Amino acid sequence: MDWALPVIDKQKCVICGDCAEICPTGALSLLDKKIIFQNPRNCTFCTLCEQICPQKAIRCEFTITTGERKG
Repeated sequence: MDWALPVIDKQKCVICGDCAEICPTGALSLLDKKIIFQNPRNCTFCTLCEQICPQKAIRCEFTITTGERKG
């Protein structure tokens, strides 16, 4: 299964760990002074990591759709 995860800009990230701490599913983790997707399948696309990042180093580049038809 292919899916898009939030993108972490390593140039902007200061490894504060706020994103990993707020992640309600444990998808993100702070490990060996890096932010990683420890459990990527747990990501529910809530965007909390993007919202809390003080450096704006996380971008959620996905669109959530409801499956409704247009027209």
